[in-house]
Amino acid sequence: MPIPAPRQHFRKCTQCGNPYSVPIGPGRPRAHCSDKCRYASRTSGPPDHVEQDQDLQTATHDLQLEVTRLISQQLSEPPTHQILQQLLTIENLVEDAKAAAVARGRARGESWKDMATGTGSSPDHLRKRWTPDRVTRRLARVRTARAARPTPCIPAQRTATHTGHPAGDHTDDGPDHIPLKPTQTPRQQLACALSFLQRKTARSIKETALDMGISPSHLSRLLAGSRGPSWDVVRQFAAVCEADLTVLRVLWEDAQRPPSHAPAPPPADPTAAARQLWLSLKSLHLAADSPDLGTIRKVCSLGAGRPLNAGEIARILKGDHVPDWETTARIILALRGRPAELRALWQATQPAPQTQDASDEQPVPARTEPEPEP
Repeated sequence: MPIPAPRQHFRKCTQCGNPYSVPIGPGRPRAHCSDKCRYASRTSGPPDHVEQDQDLQTATHDLQLEVTRLISQQLSEPPTHQILQQLLTIENLVEDAKAAAVARGRARGESWKDMATGTGSSPDHLRKRWTPDRVTRRLARVRTARAARPTPCIPAQRTATHTGHPAGDHTDDGPDHIPLKPTQTPRQQLACALSFLQRKTARSIKETALDMGISPSHLSRLLAGSRGPSWDVVRQFAAVCEADLTVLRVLWEDAQRPPSHAPAPPPADPTAAARQLWLSLKSLHLAADSPDLGTIRKVCSLGAGRPLNAGEIARILKGDHVPDWETTARIILALRGRPAELRALWQATQPAPQTQDASDEQPVPARTEPEPEP
C-alpha cells in the first residue's frame, strides 16, 4: 500500500518573497525557501517591512473611517439593524488590522511572546490563531478589495466662485453630498493647520524656513507631522505666516496631551466654556484646510438629521451661536474632529437648570388636629 504524501502548506519567503511549500509536521516551519535565502537574511541586515507597515496603516485608516461613520449615523437615530450591520463591518476591519499587525510584528522579527504581551492570549494561542497562511490570505483579500474600491472624489477648494463671492459664502455648486473623511489625532490636526497656513503664503518651504531661522528639512518634518514643534517654533511660524496665534495655541496644547489622557476639564462659567468651544471649532476648521460653508453643509447632510444651512454654520463658526449637541457633533465630524472630546465642553456651555429658591416657595399651612367634641 503506497504511503500517502505528507500534507503541505504554502508560505512566503521572508527574504526573496517567493512562495514555497513546507510539509506539515512538528516543530517550527522554516521561514526561507532555500539555504541561500537563509544565509542571505543573516548578512543583509534587517528585513524590509515597508509593505507590512502600509497594510497596518491602511487597515487602521479604514477602521477609523468606519467608526466615524457610525458616530455620524448615531446622530440621526438609525434603526437597530443598521447599527448592528455597522458594528459587524467594524469587527471585520478589526480582524484585518490584527492580521496586519501580526504580519508587521513577524516582519520586524518580534517573537510570539512579545506580541502576546498584554493581549490576554498566550503566545501559542496567538501563533495558532494567526498562521502565516491565514495572515497572507486575509491581507491579500483586503488588498484586492481595496484596489477595487472606488476612490471618493472631493472637489478642490476654490478661492472664489463664478459670482464673485468668497469661497466661505459658496453653497450651491458641486455635488449634494461629500464623503465623510476619517477623524484626525491632535498631532495630525496641528500638522495639517501648519501645512495649510504655509501653503497659503504661496512661498516655498525653504523661504519660510529661512524667515523662521530653522532648516527646511526641520520645517518639512513639522508640516508632515513626523515631528512636533515647540511653542517657540509655533510662535515664529505664526509671525512669519501671519497666523492667529490663539487658534494655533489650542491646536498645540491638544497635540501635547498624551493619547491616553482625557482633555482638561471645561470652565465652570458657561460664557467661558462657549468661547473655548468656539476656539476649538475654529481650530478644527483651520486644521481641515478651512473648508467653505458649502462643503461643511454637504458633509453635514450625511444621514437623516436636520438639514443645516450656510447661515447657521457661519454663526456657529463665528461664535455667535451654540447649537444643540447633534448639530455641534455633526460640524465636528465634518471638520474631522472627534465629538467625544468636546462633549463635556459643550455641556459646560449650557446654563444650569433653574431651581426654585427657598424664599419663593409657597408656605405650606400647618396641619391642625380637630378639637375633641365636648
